[in-house]
Amino acid sequence: MNKVTISPKNYYGWAGYCLSNGEIEIGITPSIGGRIISLCYQQEELLYVDKNRLGETFELGVIDDLSTFKKNFGFRLWGGDKTWVAPEQSWVAGIPPLHLDAGQYTTQLDEKSITMTSPLDQETGLQITRKVTLQSGGEITLTQQFTNQSNKIILCGIWDVTQLLRPFRIYFPARKEQVKPDTRFAASLGNQHELLTTVAKDWVEIRCEKPLQFKYSFDIERGIAIALKEQADHFIAMIRYFKVNPKANYPQAGIVEVYNSDNYPYLELEVLSPSAELSHHDNIIHQQTWILKRFPKTMTIETILSSVVES
Repeated sequence: MNKVTISPKNYYGWAGYCLSNGEIEIGITPSIGGRIISLCYQQEELLYVDKNRLGETFELGVIDDLSTFKKNFGFRLWGGDKTWVAPEQSWVAGIPPLHLDAGQYTTQLDEKSITMTSPLDQETGLQITRKVTLQSGGEITLTQQFTNQSNKIILCGIWDVTQLLRPFRIYFPARKEQVKPDTRFAASLGNQHELLTTVAKDWVEIRCEKPLQFKYSFDIERGIAIALKEQADHFIAMIRYFKVNPKANYPQAGIVEVYNSDNYPYLELEVLSPSAELSHHDNIIHQQTWILKRFPKTMTIETILSSVVES
């Protein structure tokens, strides 16, 4: 077993922390929306970062005209893994709530974990806590919590968004006919036959390999998502486990979603919680377990998927 260490480290111009067990390095940057800005496995970086926005931080405070401010601020993507508030339709000016997405989070360090807490969000009345834990054996746990700090009732869901550096192939335990294409993007329907494939038994493969804008959502009955990156002589797999409730209402089109960018070399792997109605000081929690593994190229996709389910 490798020892887990936490140490200060600068990532792309942001002061942050390195959470590492020697084989896995997680880069945490509290000052830009409490992000996981770097995830390296065996020295291979898996996350995308926008090189045009390195080191950006903001002192937001109270904003007088939030809608105008957000429109001038624009929809910015710094990269990494972040927590958004779902549904997207509730965002003022169609931009993520700024104090949560771009605010400076406070930090608490433990032996194997880093907990980040957002400022109180002016737009939603929510406060986010993100706790990242790394075990010596390599298991990563991401625990996300929303707390309603306002006096109004809030209907929302937790929306974890990970920007992965292409190319990747994404796998969900679903059938091809269960896919929900996002028709805002023409390729979702027009290129579906080449982007989506049925593999193994009741698994769907989504190819995120080219600069093409599309998005797909799925309702799944087993909480598993796999991102597979092909290397010269092996595959790197990011495997995620999480609870799902097929009978619950979810705040977006699906329990899991994949978005692929045309302008930047990233895709988004998105995992959502059920919707919750939060009164004053109520909270909602969602947890994921991430496993990073290396598989030889001699293994078939079917064998890899089978081993992931059995583990």
